[in-house]
Amino acid sequence: MEMFREGGSTSRPPMLEGANYPYWKTKMHAFLKAVDERVWMAVEDGWHCPTVVENEVVKPKQMSRWTPEEMERANFNSKAMHALFNTVSTNQLKVIANCEISKEAWEKLRIKNEGTDAVKKSRLRALEKSFENLSMEEEETVKEFHAKLCDISNESYAQGKTYSNAKLVRKVLGVFPRKFMSKVTFIEEIRNVEELNHDELIGSLQNYEMTLTRWKKGKKQKDSEKEKNDISLVFVHKEEKKSISDASDGFTDETLALLTKNYAKFLKRNYKKKISGGKENVPRRNFGGNNKQNQQSSYKKNRGIQCRECDGFDHIQAECANTLKKKKALAATWSNSDEEKNPNSSDGSDEEKQLVAFMAKSH
Repeated sequence: MEMFREGGSTSRPPMLEGANYPYWKTKMHAFLKAVDERVWMAVEDGWHCPTVVENEVVKPKQMSRWTPEEMERANFNSKAMHALFNTVSTNQLKVIANCEISKEAWEKLRIKNEGTDAVKKSRLRALEKSFENLSMEEEETVKEFHAKLCDISNESYAQGKTYSNAKLVRKVLGVFPRKFMSKVTFIEEIRNVEELNHDELIGSLQNYEMTLTRWKKGKKQKDSEKEKNDISLVFVHKEEKKSISDASDGFTDETLALLTKNYAKFLKRNYKKKISGGKENVPRRNFGGNNKQNQQSSYKKNRGIQCRECDGFDHIQAECANTLKKKKALAATWSNSDEEKNPNSSDGSDEEKQLVAFMAKSH
């Protein structure tokens, strides 16, 4: 983090920039004690310049007349002031620039960053409210939640309030989301919450979180593989349907002509059977009908043969122009060579040609 960028050396004090004062206060306390315990004593208890009384007047004692003990205590105060001057930013330095006593400089920095006692109490109330309302979101990791909890705890400690280990543990167990419920229930059943260490609890929950993450990744991978398999099966099904349609597209013109010809032969055989067994060949009886009708029939007989295709005279149906046009229409489905090979076919049969013309028209 930005506030800890100067912490690479144990001989360099942490920088105070204002917002990081709670952390700076803790680190500076440790730093001054590391220099010498009596240096921190000079900051905590304060140092005063040695004095003498002359003519009932208190005056500062000349440095040349200081005792070794007084000189040593002055050196500890000077070391503390040197550390404070080198640990603050320019804006913070303006506050303690005129200070000569380390305790006075320390208090001015505290008041500037923490405020007065009234402001301090107000900040403590805000921190307590934040602590009570703190909860872990569904998408938040254990590490991120623990960082927020530590921020509130450390800042409260800098303001003078300390949260016990048991209270921190109960807070953690009470605010975790639903996905941690099984782990939290297991811990509460087998462990004594009052004796459970806060850091140990966080480590156990982080381990459980990593297990959940690995399980979710494995499930997503299996689901993606299953989806790919389903897609490949769909493709195979489509290819099979396409092969069936291709089989229907394989009918050529020759195959269709052959099917049409065979079907025409079947209809002709059935048609002949009906003619032979019907009443059309039976001679009609004339029971003395109208003379006009007899005259018309005799007139038709005198004109010669009548065509059944166009109802004309002097030609048969096979020689009719309409029949010749229909024969051309059957060129793709009926070959002359096949008709010559088939002894049952007759060019002069009017009934058969009418049937063939009907089949070509239907096709």
